Amino acid sequence: MYPLAYIDTSRTNFLTWTLNTMLVAVIATGISLLLGSMLAYPLARMRFRGGALLAIAETGSRRLQRRPAAEHGTPRV
Repeated sequence: MYPLAYIDTSRTNFLTWTLNTMLVAVIATGISLLLGSMLAYPLARMRFRGGALLAIAETGSRRLQRRPAAEHGTPRV
């Protein structure tokens, strides 16, 4: 009746694709957390020349990120 609306997952590798996607996501998250924490620790604990300027620049860059129109309360065009 609706040939394109239904996909028979028994004839595809859907489970394999899903597990591969989850594996990549978990590994990427772990690497990101590991490297991020290794970089953040010395930036937070050590005193070095330009450290205050780096903190201000990082905080400022977070403030200036573009938000989707829905968060501003304006309708999308």
